[in-house]
Amino acid sequence: MAEKYIDIGAIKKNAADITEKADLIAVVKADAYGHGALRVSRALENSVSGFAVANIQEADNLVKGGIKKDIIVFGTTLVRPKNNNIIRTFSDSSELASLGKNERVAVKIDTGMHRYGADPNEAKKLIEKLESISALHSVYTHLRCPSDAAITEKQFKLFDECTANTLRPKHVAASRAVDSEIARSTGIVRCGIALYGGISPYKQAMSIFGKVCRVTKVRAGEGAGYGNGTFKRDMTVAVLDIGYADGYRRTNKERYVFLRGKLRKVLAVCMDCTISEADDEVCAGEYAEFLGDHISADELSAAWDTDPYELFTTFGRLINPHYTGETDG
Repeated sequence: MAEKYIDIGAIKKNAADITEKADLIAVVKADAYGHGALRVSRALENSVSGFAVANIQEADNLVKGGIKKDIIVFGTTLVRPKNNNIIRTFSDSSELASLGKNERVAVKIDTGMHRYGADPNEAKKLIEKLESISALHSVYTHLRCPSDAAITEKQFKLFDECTANTLRPKHVAASRAVDSEIARSTGIVRCGIALYGGISPYKQAMSIFGKVCRVTKVRAGEGAGYGNGTFKRDMTVAVLDIGYADGYRRTNKERYVFLRGKLRKVLAVCMDCTISEADDEVCAGEYAEFLGDHISADELSAAWDTDPYELFTTFGRLINPHYTGETDG
């Protein structure tokens, strides 16, 4: 069956590279982008400032698993957390009515992404009110296009205007903005995809393998998988036990598996299997790499017309992991 391996050591090394530059809030939403939120959080808790998740349920799961560091909830929720290390995000003064005794909350400012966050005019009042009652944990925003200097400068200017009078922690830069924006940050970054090696220069932590179930010959004029396409020459093909039900998408773009020391072209993808090129040296029971040292997340996601974010979370949701590289401390 399909096998997924998560290199915790790689994630810890990626985190260490980031924390050399700034304090780190580790983004572990969507089950740590498919890498296992609790396992990742336990491995990083001693080296990061806190964590961030998408909703209160994800935060509760981390707390139940023993996580003590602060956990910021990105999404909007009026449900009061049961633990004081869960930090809700407020973006509207109407949410103040749900504030619990001794609860701390973060304020997100919508500086241009228009996903979540307070209107800048509302944000100033909200920040002042929360700070006056010692309930403000931190203030943050999200850069929508760090590669565009003009857009980023506009967002930073607006954020600076809204937060000029607060002394509470501020965090703006996410993974793709760590290097380009670190000089302007307040010393805290929020990173997700960098932790998991989905962007350069960080080490990719997820690998996916499928077992060879069958090796067979296909004659010229015949085909493999669904459809009426045929081969122009005799072929040896391998049937591998990963299909689109496991998250390995069908696509018209060319992609490969790494099998028996070579990159082999994928010929067809079915619900529960993939058919690739092979040769007489390939045997049933061997494993082919679908993602790993020889096939990067960038390469595979390009064939899917997507990006490593979606690739990791797709595989992460559908295949249970094995963990490597874990050590004490």
